[in-house]
Amino acid sequence: MITYIITGVGDRKHFPTYHFILPACLTVTIHVIAFTVPFQQRWNAIYDNGVSLTSAIIDSTYIICILLSILYSGLSLLRIKSYKRQVTNYSADIYRMSLDWLSFIIIFRVLLQTLPIAGLILGIELFNKLGVIWTFTTLPAVFTQIVLCLNILSENYVIIEPITAKEKEMTTSGNYAQLERQRVEKYLENEKPYLNPEFKITDMAKDLFSNRTYISAFINREYGMNFNRFINNYRLKEVERLQSEAIQRKQKISSTEIVIHAGFSNYRSYFRAKKMAKNDPVSID
Repeated sequence: MITYIITGVGDRKHFPTYHFILPACLTVTIHVIAFTVPFQQRWNAIYDNGVSLTSAIIDSTYIICILLSILYSGLSLLRIKSYKRQVTNYSADIYRMSLDWLSFIIIFRVLLQTLPIAGLILGIELFNKLGVIWTFTTLPAVFTQIVLCLNILSENYVIIEPITAKEKEMTTSGNYAQLERQRVEKYLENEKPYLNPEFKITDMAKDLFSNRTYISAFINREYGMNFNRFINNYRLKEVERLQSEAIQRKQKISSTEIVIHAGFSNYRSYFRAKKMAKNDPVSID
């Protein structure tokens, strides 16, 4: 659900209800078994080779849980991948839009929570101990929830706002300012909006009395790159200017301070932008 909300693009849609049906049935089944079947009987049903209705239900439930976990984890990663392709034309904040932490949570959790269940079904002796099962299931869940909460509270993500009715009308009617390279470059050099780490294409559209669709297409056509790389190239130039200025004035300023003053949210964003800039087809100088 969190992945669905954060990576939403375009018009906001409710999470389809049918996705809750099977997980809800599994949850009810697990709770019914937990409250009606004694613990020792459940334990024997898992580890004994004998065939019984209880063991069949438990094994089937665990197998379905594994398959659902793998399925939805895969779908989440695909959604994140699709989101990354679109957010590059919306935001210039490399760090917050990467969602590396969310991808890590998904992969980490599915691996550590499916291993013990698979081990139980396959009869691997290592997973015959309750402590091992608890370590592989409960601890990862607690850890991932902590990571999730920290990143959500620190707003370490970028939400792509839906295109407004006004923007749609402007696009349809063509009632927006036409851009030229000189005007765009003058705006960026004089106003320096890229110094704001959260600068988005919607901010640029507002300042230039245009819309995001036209600006995105303009940047791609004129400079051969997306909005993200285009803006970060200006930040890289600002880093060079600040470094040169610091040397001339013999000021002792850390590299981190310089990249933050240039508009990057942190040094990691600067490093990524610098790495990507090597492949840019068109210079903005």
